[in-house]
Amino acid sequence: MDLIVTFFVFFILAYILYYFFLIRKNKKYNPEKVPQEILFLTNKYKLDFDKINYRKLIKLLALTNSLIMAFTVLIVGFVDNFFIQILLAFLILFPLIYIVYSIIGKHYQKVGREK
Repeated sequence: MDLIVTFFVFFILAYILYYFFLIRKNKKYNPEKVPQEILFLTNKYKLDFDKINYRKLIKLLALTNSLIMAFTVLIVGFVDNFFIQILLAFLILFPLIYIVYSIIGKHYQKVGREK
């Protein structure tokens, strides 16, 4: 029960930080001030921001990044050894980011083709 509360607290705190530092700051698409997540999706999936709602994409990325971090904290919380926690965090974090970002990128490729 304690880990579930930790999951939700960490998720809410991470989303609030993303909101203040990413969502409020990037209201419109500015090629000079694009977050790294957007650059990755743009380069890999060739997204066109004339056809995509940039604000929705920023909100979706903030939500998914918060969920990824909270899920990683939840899983790492089961282990007591610090070094194993760090190793496990890397082993969970990078594949999870790649999988979730590929799903988002493919979804926005479809959205870009439909419009």
